[in-house]
Amino acid sequence: MRQQTRRLRCGIRLAVAGVSMLQAHNAAADVTARKERETIVIENARMRVEVVPAAGGRIRSWRLKPDGRELIALWKGRAEIGGALDDRAFFTAARYTAAVMHPGPKNALVRMEASHPSGLTVIKIFALDAGSPVLAVRHEFRNGTQASRRLFVRNFLLPGAHPQTDAHLYWVNGKNERRGTRATAAPDAHGYYLPDSDAWAALWHRETGDGVAVLAPGVAKFYFWRGSREFPTFEWLYPDVPPGRVLRTEVRFVTVDGQAEKPPDWRALAARYGRGLRKPVLSPLSGWVDEVTRFGITEEERARGFWLSIGVGDRKRRLPQTVPVDLPLDDSRWIGITVNVLADQRGPLRLTLPQQNIAAFLEVPGEDRIELLPVPAGPLTWQAGERRTVWLRVSSHGNKPGTVALPLGLGIGKSACEVRIRLKVWKVRIPQDAPRPFHVRGYCGGFPVWTGGYEVTDKGLKQLEAILAVFAEMGGDVLDWNGVWARFCGHVRIAGTNDMLAETAKTHPERIRLDALPRLDFSYYDPWFDIAKRYGVTRVEAYMADPRSPQWTWRLFDATVGRDRVKPDTPEARRVIAWFYREMKRCFEERGFQGFFCKISDEISPEIIPTYIATARTVRGSGWRPFTTITGMIARTARHIRAMNPYCDQWQLSWGLKDDFLALTHRKYVLSEQTHPLPPDWRPYTNGGARNTWGLRVLGPDGAVKISPDQVENFELLEDGVPLRKKGGSPWGNTDRGAVITGGRLHAWLYLSPTAGAPDEHRYDLRVSIRREAPDGKPLVRVDPTDEIWCYGGSSRPYRTAYSRTWCYPLMTLYHGFAGYGQWAFYHWNRTERIVWIDPASRVTVSPAWCGYRDGWRDALLFDRVRRRRGNEVFAALLGDSDAARLRIGFRQREVYTYRTVLNAADVLARNAARADALALLAE
Repeated sequence: MRQQTRRLRCGIRLAVAGVSMLQAHNAAADVTARKERETIVIENARMRVEVVPAAGGRIRSWRLKPDGRELIALWKGRAEIGGALDDRAFFTAARYTAAVMHPGPKNALVRMEASHPSGLTVIKIFALDAGSPVLAVRHEFRNGTQASRRLFVRNFLLPGAHPQTDAHLYWVNGKNERRGTRATAAPDAHGYYLPDSDAWAALWHRETGDGVAVLAPGVAKFYFWRGSREFPTFEWLYPDVPPGRVLRTEVRFVTVDGQAEKPPDWRALAARYGRGLRKPVLSPLSGWVDEVTRFGITEEERARGFWLSIGVGDRKRRLPQTVPVDLPLDDSRWIGITVNVLADQRGPLRLTLPQQNIAAFLEVPGEDRIELLPVPAGPLTWQAGERRTVWLRVSSHGNKPGTVALPLGLGIGKSACEVRIRLKVWKVRIPQDAPRPFHVRGYCGGFPVWTGGYEVTDKGLKQLEAILAVFAEMGGDVLDWNGVWARFCGHVRIAGTNDMLAETAKTHPERIRLDALPRLDFSYYDPWFDIAKRYGVTRVEAYMADPRSPQWTWRLFDATVGRDRVKPDTPEARRVIAWFYREMKRCFEERGFQGFFCKISDEISPEIIPTYIATARTVRGSGWRPFTTITGMIARTARHIRAMNPYCDQWQLSWGLKDDFLALTHRKYVLSEQTHPLPPDWRPYTNGGARNTWGLRVLGPDGAVKISPDQVENFELLEDGVPLRKKGGSPWGNTDRGAVITGGRLHAWLYLSPTAGAPDEHRYDLRVSIRREAPDGKPLVRVDPTDEIWCYGGSSRPYRTAYSRTWCYPLMTLYHGFAGYGQWAFYHWNRTERIVWIDPASRVTVSPAWCGYRDGWRDALLFDRVRRRRGNEVFAALLGDSDAARLRIGFRQREVYTYRTVLNAADVLARNAARADALALLAE
């Protein structure tokens, strides 16, 4: 990961440096790159480019200035072909992650990345200078599959007027592959062209004088398709990229506009703007494994065209002759069997299943999901090097204790092989009322998201029941009580009357006395509450924003007490907020719900602690218990934990920082104070448009101060003897003066913006408090014994998370003895933040991520039962930190985090062996 990050930074620097040479004129106009909803706009005085990350990272509009004529001939939306820079293969409609790396004003830089389950990853970087007619695009094409792949870029480019006519002329620096002819001002270029060593091609419209040339060193072929005059294509493809290799390329689009008198001298333009343009580079892909050699692929498997495996990553292995599955009575688990394709072929996935015990699904990636769907009956296209996973849900429902062989057939087209499952059902049952070892919150946005609105409808209730069923199956019991409170109030009554709260607040606000606020009746929502209780979702956690926020006016005040009666950030405002939250809590208590924690903000940094505390006081005053998610420096700094402790009743710790927090609260340390002068070697930092910002590598073995960041309990950066204000976020786009910035956590680099001037005008010293573990020390902080400790984890687009990783969350929650875990995310209002999906008929489909959470919960219940009956020592043999433990706990490092997890979680056989041991212990 660090090597990839260094390569990316290097690539960005080179891209900026290369494009900086492309100034066509002495234009002073700035360039900007900015997000506009779902689009990124890159614009200067010569062009406006609109890129859609969620639509394959393609350019949907490209207008040349000053006339504003469009270069793009076709755009029908994200799911259809069109635009420019279509990376084809799996990526035409893929959702790319995108970041504006440099927003201008002299250079603009945008980075996009997308990955496919096959092992392919595409990174592309757009670069544009102020005043330049040249858009540069760099590709990094990572072939992590087991077969050769090709980068093939398709563009629907048509300068000038549309549709295409004989006024559109082509130039290609190369010969037609079949005819051997060249295209020089030709109106009929079509098919493949083999470029000369100086590879470029151009298309120009002689009536408007608009044109575009592509300088593309290293391409194998240019391709032009002219089957449609409305949207002809302009394409190129590179040589095949072998498996386990990375291809890095750069192209430059040179645009001309209004040059109608005579054709541009494309050869001269290519020479001028091609300076510094790098040829493609092919290099090894870090971490790639040649599976043909590693797994000893046989001639029989080659002839069959595929081989089967289980497990992932370094735990991947050939499918054993028999796959053991040990289960309690009336239970089930998921097993993924991967089809590793060795040859291109087309045919149906054929499965022959036993009449009971096994259901099969195919893992299918989609626009914003990875879904387990019924195996399709029709033929599928299979590409060499591709991996597709068949998920088997193996069940013991209806079986008596004993062992049963479950043979099944699996094949592609006419080729097939046998898979043997050995199911052993133990005389052990996990009862429905088994003690719950911990709680599970799946972040979702609450009932309005699950039901489709704030009204109780038959359709919404049916959908709610379907979602709660799968939520409860993965252990979920915490109701994410969230939404716009004003929307709820449309159905809330003033208790003991027929008066609707929102209507009364609107028409007769004087009836709602601010000095004697009424009791509220939430019974309209009882159908929601009843379904939740039926599925065991009986713990409530709400959310509260900063009481000073002006949003409270329309989110609550206007709908509850009347327009303009209460102003934010006043004692009356806090009283109204506390009243409404007390009434909600009373409603839930009367219906048998429990818990009543209230989240404040999200993943806060240290400078937000005072705001958190102010909000926590209001939370406490309303009868709820305050908490937030802890993901940055707070978990690593005893001083911050100590400050929050009186106002935090639940510590929801990020997966990567839970062990830092546990160390500070349980291990013994001594502290020492040191002060170190810093050298005047601060480097300018301008990413994201940052101004007056500099950075210096201060900590770590290569830093100015040879201290590990992990040893620092507290620090101050003194400017001329006076501490600078600390900011815990990123220096990206910083314009704030008089601050030292950690970049989200304390690491090797510190960033600063002097109170005035530049760093060389000041003296800087680092004052640090160093912690050292010692037997005669003591824990640096202790939290209140009534507080709950949770872990919190997941990532954006959580459906992409592997089964083995989500399976770890319940197991590690059990191992640490935490009160619960908060899972990001279950079924969020943002459609990318889900691990299950529901169709109009209220049928739910799930992801491998959900299967991991669900199976992890079932295994946690089983192992907890062993611990309760047989003690901690026996439990540790199943899930522990010794080498002899079936499931081994140990430290793993990722990026800047070091945390404990189940090291062999991806080993299917190890997971089953631990379960078999647990069942044997309980069956005795």
